[in-house]
Formats: sequence, structure tokens, C-alpha cells
Amino acid sequence: MGNLLVIVKKEFTDLLNSKLIIIILLAYLVPIFLNIYIFQSRLDQGTISQSDVFELSLGSSLFTISYYGGLIAVVIGCSSIASEKHNHALNVLLTKPLQRTTVINGKLLGIFSFLFVVLAIAVILYVSSILIISGSAIQAYFFTFILRIPVVLLMSLAYCMVFSSLSILVSTIVRSQMLALTISTFSIVLSQLVITDNFAGTISLVFQSMFGISSDEVCYYIVNLFPPGIIGLTGYRGLFNPLLSIGDVLNAYAVNLVTLGAEAVLFTLICYVAFMRKDIE
Repeated sequence: MGNLLVIVKKEFTDLLNSKLIIIILLAYLVPIFLNIYIFQSRLDQGTISQSDVFELSLGSSLFTISYYGGLIAVVIGCSSIASEKHNHALNVLLTKPLQRTTVINGKLLGIFSFLFVVLAIAVILYVSSILIISGSAIQAYFFTFILRIPVVLLMSLAYCMVFSSLSILVSTIVRSQMLALTISTFSIVLSQLVITDNFAGTISLVFQSMFGISSDEVCYYIVNLFPPGIIGLTGYRGLFNPLLSIGDVLNAYAVNLVTLGAEAVLFTLICYVAFMRKDIE
């Protein structure tokens, strides 16, 4: 256990001390503050009603933090493996009297811990700003609002874990880190393109004409296969309805939430297996 914590701390510290990561995190603040400003402007102009503040603010926070956080996750994953390839630190650790699983578990936990801290700070920053801007509109549902915040954080973390694990996996397999970063970034772009009407809508119409299956049903399943689609389906369709209890929300969106969590676990396991079978060269 002690060795595991040492490796977790090393990975976390390496990421925290990386100039590239610091620059990327500072850039991450730009869309967050921009969306907060837009939200305030719409509120001042009256284009957002007081009754919609609760749902739109949490939906906006989930969307912004997850989508841009996915790019952060890709850079963190690729940067972590790039530093190992450059310094051969992981292979040095593997030559010491440590179980290989301990080293790999420590590295993955370090990366995911760093992601959790980054996302937690982003969520707190976003939500606290919304409370300052429109606290009076949320006052009647304050405790319900607070209970929804962990949902935003956990969904954002699961979303980012998918792409972080994918970037680690690609970086482990591909020698060129620039190519690995390109492939990992393209995976985010592709997952967002697949859920658009041009793709998902067209495929659903094809299935309807060939097999008689409802196009709306096919489109729903296609969208729900990809993390951006899950965030979009849940974030603006009742997940943050203040009139629903947290139990009702979890029950209504169980399939979406389980799918997102399962994908995060699946990609982490694939990444783990790749680490076990291939040295970082």
C-alpha cells in the first residue's frame, strides 16, 4: 500500500509541475468564465426565466466542464506517457522489487486523482459563480441544487476518464506522441460528429426504411453509445429538474448513467491490460 501511494504521489506531482499541463489548465478557465459571462448576460436580458435558472445552470456546467475537460484529459494522458518515454521512469520502477500491478495501479490512480481535483475545482468555480449571479432564483431549491452538484462532478469525471484512458492506451501503443495526441483528439471530435443529425439521423432513417425500426429509437441508441451524446441527452432533458428527487433522477436516467460509467471502466481496463502487456519504450 505504501509503494502504491508513493507512485500515486509521484504521478500527481509530475502532472502538477508540468508547464504544458499548467498552460492547458489556464486555457481551460477561458470557456468556463466565458460561459458564466454569457449566462449572466442572458439572465440580465431576460432571455432566461427565473424558473429555468436551476436546470440551465447545472446543464450548462455539465456540458462546459465535460466537453472541454475531455480535451484536458487527452493532454494529461498523452503528457503522462510522453514523460515516461522521455525519462524511462516507468521502466526503471518496473526493474525494482515492486509488483508490476502496483506500478500501473499507482500511475492510473495518480492520473485519475489529478483529473478529479481539476474537475472538482472547475465545478466549484462554475457553480459558486452561478450562485453569486442568480442565488435568489435558486434559493427555493438550494439544497436540491447542492445535491445535484456531485452528479455534475461524477458525470464529468466519467466522461473525462473515457478519453484520458483512451489517450493513455493510444500513447502506449503508438511510438509517436504527436500522432498519439492527434488520434486521441480526433476521437473526441469523431464522437461529437457521430451524434449529429447528419450521421445519427441518417443512419436511423436507413434502419427505419430497411427494418421498420423507429428512427427515433435508433437515433437514441446511437447517441447514447458515445459520451458526448450521453451528456447531451441527460444534461438538458430533466436530469436537473428541481421538481424531481435525486432518486427519481437516478431511476429515470439509470441507463444513461450506467452506460457512461461502464465505458469509463471499460476503457480503464483496456488501458490497464495494455500497460500490463507492453513496456513504455
